[in-house]
Amino acid sequence: MLRRVIDELKEYQNKLEERSHELEIMLLNLQIMENKMSTLGSMVADVAHEINNPVGFIAANLTPAKEYIDNLLYLIDLYQQTYPKTSQQIQETIEMIDLEYVREDLPKLISSMREGTDRISNISNSLRTFSRADTEQKFCLIFMKVLTVLSSFSSTVYKLIRFVLLFK
Repeated sequence: MLRRVIDELKEYQNKLEERSHELEIMLLNLQIMENKMSTLGSMVADVAHEINNPVGFIAANLTPAKEYIDNLLYLIDLYQQTYPKTSQQIQETIEMIDLEYVREDLPKLISSMREGTDRISNISNSLRTFSRADTEQKFCLIFMKVLTVLSSFSSTVYKLIRFVLLFK
């Protein structure tokens, strides 16, 4: 009977050693994954930063550009009101550049550019948010799963294993 208990304990010890080895491998893989996530987070933060700088520059210049355009269009209107009779060359140029279309489309173009910079800024912010995601928290969640697996051993098995390890 003692022989059977010893054999069972050895069997439990072997299983525990196997499980311990599996858990060590899991922990190593989790550490590798944590390093990869950290590297990925840094890379994403760098990309977000590189995107954000030129977009910020463009967005900051859209308001003055719109003001300049509005002023130029106002000046053209004023000029046409003051000098309704223009030269042949000016009239041909107005038709060639399709001034009416430009007058109508330019504010839409600026608005479209503003929407584009807003969208790119949102993407950049999302990238920065992702890069700051708690990789430690994700690591802890995965590690908790490992601990849950470990805790699936019954307390009796744990006591037997402790007994064997104490008298080994």
